Amino acid sequence: MRAEECSSSAEARAPIAVEGESCWKRPPARRVSFLVDGQAYYRAVAAALRRAERQVLILGWDFHRQTRLTPDAGGDAGEQELSQLLREVVERRPALEVLVLDWDFAMLYVLEREPLPRLQLDWYRRRRMRRHLDGDHPTGASHHQKVVVIDDAVAFCGGLDLTIRRWDTREHAAVDPRRVDPAGKPYGPFHDVQIMVDGPAAAALGDLARERWRRATGERLPRPRRGAADPWPEEVAPDLTDVRVAIARTEPPWRGRPAVHEVERLFLGAVAAARRWIYIEQQYFSSDAVGDALARRLQEAEGPEVVIVAPSACPHWLEETALGVLRARLLRRLRAADVHGRLRAVFPVVPAPEDGERVPVQVHAKVLVVDDEHVHIGSANLNNRGMGLDTECDLALDAADDPRVRPAIARLRDGLLAEHLGAPVDEVEAVRRETGSLLAVLERLGGRERTLVPIPDHLEPWVDEMLPDQALLDPTGPYEAGKLVDHLVDEKAAPVARRPVARAVAVLAALLALGIAWHWTPLRDLADPERILAWARPLRTSAWGPPVATAAFVAASLALVPITAMTVAMALLFGAWTGWVCSLIACLASAAAGFGIGRVVWRDSVRWLTGPRLDRLSKKLSEHGFITVATVRLVPVAPFTVVNLVAGSSHLRLRDFMLGTLVAMAPGLLAMSFVAHRVASAVERPSPVTIGAAVGLILLLVLAGRWVKRKLAPGEEPPDAAEEPPAREPEREPAVHHAAAS
Repeated sequence: MRAEECSSSAEARAPIAVEGESCWKRPPARRVSFLVDGQAYYRAVAAALRRAERQVLILGWDFHRQTRLTPDAGGDAGEQELSQLLREVVERRPALEVLVLDWDFAMLYVLEREPLPRLQLDWYRRRRMRRHLDGDHPTGASHHQKVVVIDDAVAFCGGLDLTIRRWDTREHAAVDPRRVDPAGKPYGPFHDVQIMVDGPAAAALGDLARERWRRATGERLPRPRRGAADPWPEEVAPDLTDVRVAIARTEPPWRGRPAVHEVERLFLGAVAAARRWIYIEQQYFSSDAVGDALARRLQEAEGPEVVIVAPSACPHWLEETALGVLRARLLRRLRAADVHGRLRAVFPVVPAPEDGERVPVQVHAKVLVVDDEHVHIGSANLNNRGMGLDTECDLALDAADDPRVRPAIARLRDGLLAEHLGAPVDEVEAVRRETGSLLAVLERLGGRERTLVPIPDHLEPWVDEMLPDQALLDPTGPYEAGKLVDHLVDEKAAPVARRPVARAVAVLAALLALGIAWHWTPLRDLADPERILAWARPLRTSAWGPPVATAAFVAASLALVPITAMTVAMALLFGAWTGWVCSLIACLASAAAGFGIGRVVWRDSVRWLTGPRLDRLSKKLSEHGFITVATVRLVPVAPFTVVNLVAGSSHLRLRDFMLGTLVAMAPGLLAMSFVAHRVASAVERPSPVTIGAAVGLILLLVLAGRWVKRKLAPGEEPPDAAEEPPAREPEREPAVHHAAAS
């Protein structure tokens, strides 16, 4: 069946997005535009911000004040940072308020994010420019929505945050002098997709953003009055007009609010409805539910073709060690299910200018296109977290609502393939129309210098064994107090008769409740670095100050006071080096104390709870204990002390536990201590020297952190990007039990 025949026969389809089931709302939009890659998105959002009159709402997983939105503009405008742009807009519009809500990130990303945003008071405490770090979510979750709303008149949604190391053009040149971070360090090609809407669809996203702000701060924001100006950028032509847009969300159950799984239902409905093609672009790919759905469609005799475009590897060393394994397992299972040869999982590469090698493009997009009937763009990754644990927002359009949507969907998909294959979009469209096959497009147009290369699914046996399932690193929902050990233990072992476990469950529940209280209740104010510093200031001039403060740090950490706040306070109290040494000693002492308590006091209770599974886990930990501890330390799974107790209750060796803790935590503590000290100096005594020292130190620590991560990452030979995609699928391995995996 040709593509045109497929489209015409699909006219009777019902919309895939159903309000109240697979989407929240389906409001109309007067204009819709697809913005492919950072250049298009950042240019559009900068133009819209300059037209804002009343209210700018920014939701993000990350936000960086030094983001350059238009580095290609040249001159002063090209060098203008995001904070400068927002400040100018606010000063020019006396009624305008800018509100930024980004995730209160975990220690895992301390070297990746804007350093210590809580201490940078000079920018976001301005009366009409406010920023809040949102920690209103369950333990282990993150706020991952990427939404910008301007005056409830124009809104953006997709995979791009307003942060650094995201801007790129559709050419994705291997080297681009404009593609540098604030420290001047270049980064590689980066691909993502955003969608822009206006009208009631934008107003609905404004309601979503204001509700997020209310939950995080307790403040109810008013809806903005409609201004006289139209903030839609004049240079952006709409791809569609007068269509309905579905808004789908993921929200975990939290504080009495039920879980929301609209994004997962929308994905599953789209996969089930596909007749000819399923085209996916995804940063992560490890969802149990979506993997099952794709495997079923691949086994059908007349099922659709499936093309998955993903990165060659995860950008973060820990993600590649853990989530890369989960993706490889799922791809291996899908290739085993692909009995009819309709699956291609590939990553894009571009030629390097000098050595003739190819450079992989980092795919960060979250896109699903089904036939010419449905397009789905947003923030949700195709992993378990994106479907159930993290807070997400996606937008979708259905051709069932309006046949005019079909050509726009086809143009978007063909344009993305053309971008990755280095071919004219007209050529991609011609091959697709002639053959009715996306796989034929890959085969005919692939093999150029810029092309798509098969993703390997090879796993090192020891890595595969070390991560027996996905529950710890890619959970489907919030962690439960009584099941933390289950996440670390092999689920396949048969349980045995258990003695009463009320004591173990009660202790663990109490510890987790205390940890949550320090993070997400009024107790959080007591853990503010400035308040801790005020209490401890008399120790600054005493010779006994460092040991006393270290002992207090240990005691407070055992009470689950956040160690981040105490580390910053120690740096401000004693200086960078002494503060770091004291914090590191305190963390190691606290870890050893918790480990000892778990081993001596709590071990029997945990063994009653887990039966023989603990013995099976102990064997794995004894073989790869150091790497496992380092991984668990960096993943925001549970409070620091809870991890210590659980580790002590296992057969893990103290040596591996302490070494893993030291290696995983020392760089982050070093970064927090030194940056806190330098930022405080720059704020208290601003001068070119203090500011330059702070900037230089941040750059030095980032580079040091990168070096440490490269040393810790397991060695793996990169795929041979110079080889052309094989004409046939490689020999498939037998089906295996899956354990899919942000």
